[in-house]
Amino acid sequence: MNDEELVIGIASSQELRKGTDLVPLLVKKIADRTNIKFKFINLGGSSKIGPVKCSKLDAEKLGVDDKIIYVDHNKFPNDYINIFDIFLLLSREDPFPLVMLTAAKLKKPIVAFEQSGGAVEFLEGGFGVLTPYLDLDTMASEIVKLLQDQHLRENYGNKIQDKLEQEYSEKKLTTDIFQTMDNLLN
Repeated sequence: MNDEELVIGIASSQELRKGTDLVPLLVKKIADRTNIKFKFINLGGSSKIGPVKCSKLDAEKLGVDDKIIYVDHNKFPNDYINIFDIFLLLSREDPFPLVMLTAAKLKKPIVAFEQSGGAVEFLEGGFGVLTPYLDLDTMASEIVKLLQDQHLRENYGNKIQDKLEQEYSEKKLTTDIFQTMDNLLN
């Protein structure tokens, strides 16, 4: 990677439910829509497991293997997420992906599918970009818009961090838990 390249990334276990198989095709669709230099970091899992091996093979056949960096699960995922310019959730279903809270804390704009679980609740209302379920064409177009517009990326990053602090902070959640306990006990 170099300083001229923007970084798109995901961080998850590598399995069908998490959309590992969608990475090469999405990267191809992004590359076909823009001349902006970018890299895609696929963080998590192990490069020795089937879904990652298949993803690498697809990337090679689609001619985008030079744009994708596969990084095995490690002890420092936040260091990688911190260099992302755009954070993606490619999950088909995920109750409430905690990694999106990390991305929000780091002011990363988040792109996810509608009807995919908790990400919708977190991002709806203009706090992130939601695209129709498994519609990689629309997702690629929305990602290109973000790649082209640093102000838009910063705006989404600031908004999602503010939401995190207002609705999901340790102080708020602790207060909510104690209030629920009081209500149950009284």
